[in-house]
Amino acid sequence: MMEDLGITPIARAGRTSAIIGYSATPDVAADPDMLDTLASPCTFEAWDVRDAVKTAMIEREQAYSDPHLILSDKIHTAAFGEASSLGRSFYVDAVPSTESLAAFRARAYGSSGAVLSATGVADHEAFVAAAEAAFGAVPAGGTGASPAATMVGGEQRVPAATAYAHLAMALQAPSDPVVAAVLQKCIGLSGASGFGSSELIGAYGYANGEDAASLVASLVTALQAAAGAPIEAAKAAAKGDALLDGGLADSVVAGVAVDGAYDFAAVAASYDAVTVETIKTAAEEALAGPLAVAAVGDVSSVAHHYDIAKALSS
Repeated sequence: MMEDLGITPIARAGRTSAIIGYSATPDVAADPDMLDTLASPCTFEAWDVRDAVKTAMIEREQAYSDPHLILSDKIHTAAFGEASSLGRSFYVDAVPSTESLAAFRARAYGSSGAVLSATGVADHEAFVAAAEAAFGAVPAGGTGASPAATMVGGEQRVPAATAYAHLAMALQAPSDPVVAAVLQKCIGLSGASGFGSSELIGAYGYANGEDAASLVASLVTALQAAAGAPIEAAKAAAKGDALLDGGLADSVVAGVAVDGAYDFAAVAASYDAVTVETIKTAAEEALAGPLAVAAVGDVSSVAHHYDIAKALSS
């Protein structure tokens, strides 16, 4: 078992990609046997599938009881529509079969479009040679391009028996992830809790049902005022997040996928290069685009999409 060797497995999935790997001391991490394990085909043993499906169903039930996770799910549906690849729920409704899981893995988890990254490797050439040997026989997987999801904007409302209204508003994120990260911090510095993903950027909050109108107004104001937030503070916060995440797989893989390498100095410089004009332009373009709204809880007093969009454009 990997855990017996002091290895911590890494497995995370998102809407557009997944990360699998491990964290260990350099001598263990560079062991060719570990790379072989990472590249080995999945056997889909009955007990493993049973436990994995059970865990996924538990996580789904927990998500459905957490208003923040519901908001995260529904804001994507509001933004892209239920029929799109980015708008569908992140959580499955039906218990998947072993056959469906195997088919999905064969289609989506291949070497085509995959990125292999590692940190702390002493002998780079030896590691590359071991990786090439381990992953050389990995099937390419599906070669068809995923259909593009276009943000159309809209509204999702999930009423629940609670005294609170939870609300999220999202705009289309800038294509440059660095600009998007800084703009997200600007939203946070404008009086709201900002959030962001590779597709969306926005603000969220919650309030008593009778204070829903004030909540709507505060989020609208935060989105409108983002371009005027203290840019240097926003850049410093975003850069700090990126550099502190540098040891994690997400940040390293993103850097390798975009630039072919991960370099702390280059990451820092990319945030330092963001200007007030860049943020102002990005904010104006986002505000001029589609708006997505998701509300959970006591939504009876929460304004609808039309009224929020009208207030945002005024």
